[in-house]
Amino acid sequence: MIVLFLCILAIFAGVLVNAKFRVFTFKTCIAFSLLLILSVFCGRTLNFYATVPYWDKVLHFESGFIFARAGKELYLRLGGSLEKKWLSLCFSLFAAISAAAIWEIWEFAGDSLFGLTSQNNSLQDTMLDIILGSVSGAIYSLFLLF
Repeated sequence: MIVLFLCILAIFAGVLVNAKFRVFTFKTCIAFSLLLILSVFCGRTLNFYATVPYWDKVLHFESGFIFARAGKELYLRLGGSLEKKWLSLCFSLFAAISAAAIWEIWEFAGDSLFGLTSQNNSLQDTMLDIILGSVSGAIYSLFLLF
């Protein structure tokens, strides 16, 4: 139950920070919150990573869409324009790719420092996770061209 409480606390803190700075839309905040609950609470606490086939892969794929959308919103918040389609595409795509890489660095740090097994001691798992987040980010970003 402490994990669920911490998830809710993190979501609440994120909503408060976003309310102050208004970087992301409400839908994106909900998507981030859902990703947090699915990965931390369902994945770790309810052991979905071990019991639900491809749980990790689904989350990494979904995260690419969420981080690409967040990248687009950040680009617009910084004064960018959707009329510059290639620039908005690149910003969104690079946000998704960067987030995928940072996520894997986070998993590596957790595995190294706390003896977790997030990466399954496998370079193949790490690379596939980054690829899944990048591909879904590319799919989202390509829709910005239309």
